[in-house]
Amino acid sequence: MKEIKVFSRKLILLMLGIIATDVVLGLFIHIIFDKQKSGKYFITTYALNKANQDILIFGNSHAAEHFNTPLMAEKMKLSVFNFGVQGENMLYYYPVIESMLSYHKPKLIILNLDYNELNFNSDDYQRMAIFLPYFHQNKFIDSAIFLMGQKQKYLALSSLYRYNSTVGYILLNSSNKAYNKSYKSLGFDPQYGNTCQSNATTDKENEGNKKQNVKFDELKTRYLLTLIKDIRAAKIPLVITTTPLFTGMGENVHRQKLEQLLKATGVKYWDYINNENFKGKCNLFTDKSHLNKEGADLFTNSIIRQITESKFITSTKAN
Repeated sequence: MKEIKVFSRKLILLMLGIIATDVVLGLFIHIIFDKQKSGKYFITTYALNKANQDILIFGNSHAAEHFNTPLMAEKMKLSVFNFGVQGENMLYYYPVIESMLSYHKPKLIILNLDYNELNFNSDDYQRMAIFLPYFHQNKFIDSAIFLMGQKQKYLALSSLYRYNSTVGYILLNSSNKAYNKSYKSLGFDPQYGNTCQSNATTDKENEGNKKQNVKFDELKTRYLLTLIKDIRAAKIPLVITTTPLFTGMGENVHRQKLEQLLKATGVKYWDYINNENFKGKCNLFTDKSHLNKEGADLFTNSIIRQITESKFITSTKAN
């Protein structure tokens, strides 16, 4: 009996030591985490807690790289920020925008969506690991984390687990002086180079027009509809955009689904996929779907004109 008590005592002490180590190291990593100056976690943290600009832009790399927010701020005489994060999707936009709506009312929200935004992709659910460092911040964040599996309710209790895959990224962006995706760049992530000497501009690579198995994601669809409803309830103007493709696009079931859904809601939808100012212009693209800085400037000026003409913001002073 005595041996059992000794073993139990040691086991309890070991467990307490593990918990204490987890908590202390977690606090240390969190301090470093909050000091990031650029990158996806800086963008996400800023969106969840500090967004205060007049115009807010959300989306994936097509938002981050195509909306030149410093140019928008200069020409429109308004504050603007780009919250685009590479590789993300509707499962990410929903909790981020809902979190922002709880503390800020911008003058305009722009949500950039890919033509196949409503497609089901199991990998998109695993990308919700980006929210692990924000566990228990609010119900939207926790729901996003649990999309990876219900066991996350228990695993995320560990600080080390929440930060496990982020340590290298955190250290890099805590000391990084990069302009891209920083406060200085207003979230804009400009790209350089073009496809004029690359085979990336061939029709063969236009995946949007390839035949493929179609499986729509009901949760993404529900999230999009809920966002539209909640943004309208907050009386905030909303524009949804889709940025250009080098080769454009013909009939496509994914695109048709998105167009039909947005048309049914009556939301403003500015689709640039086949815009002639960009289609086939290799000097404006870094690959088949991403604009370079020159292309981003052209696209941004077009967006500024449309915002001005639509009179969403009466104080707009575009050139």
